[in-house]
Amino acid sequence: MKNRPAPAIAGGLRPAAGAELEQFRDQAGKGDRSMTWLFICLALAVATFFYVFYHLPGNFFLGPEKTRAGYLRERKDAVYENLRDLNFEYKAGKFPTQTTHR
Repeated sequence: MKNRPAPAIAGGLRPAAGAELEQFRDQAGKGDRSMTWLFICLALAVATFFYVFYHLPGNFFLGPEKTRAGYLRERKDAVYENLRDLNFEYKAGKFPTQTTHR
């Protein structure tokens, strides 16, 4: 038998023969996969930006507003705590009683 073209089917297309069909499947599959990955990456990027940059006002607890007096009280407490620690270490013998100066 001679190589005759395949009969046309509905819509005027003829089925592709072996090698043509495989080539067509390879080309079609690559395009579909790259579009799928592009869509997944784009959706992930949008979700990430939405999570990072979108915030609802009023949902944050910022704590009480600090005044100058409150800040100074915190500093005083920290200094006293440090002095207590130094006094304890001195009594424990970690520091010499006399220092030499040159």
